Amino acid sequence: MHSLSLQIDGKSTRCRLHKIDKAWSRAWAFFTRQPRDGAQGFWVAPCQVAHTLGHLQQVDIVFLNADGTVLRVLPRLGPWRVAVCPQARSAIRLKAGAAARYGLRPGMPLDLNG
Repeated sequence: MHSLSLQIDGKSTRCRLHKIDKAWSRAWAFFTRQPRDGAQGFWVAPCQVAHTLGHLQQVDIVFLNADGTVLRVLPRLGPWRVAVCPQARSAIRLKAGAAARYGLRPGMPLDLNG
């Protein structure tokens, strides 16, 4: 698993995400629920369904299309919830409130670099 830097509208942020793209890394993320090594969240690819089953805290979910454009932002998704975005190709899971801090909204182009 490696860490990526989130860029918004071509501008670098201090937001680092762990990329989750393998079955074992999905399992690790589910059981740990919190990123390590200074990362602020997870980028899960592929992903059309996000959940907080077994979680005790709210999270922000950001669904992205294939080119990284934000399709849907679900702020403060509560514990034991499921969110679906059939058009999505990936999703970002952040601590509750982070999507608003970064100003994430539908239509916004994001870039995730290693």
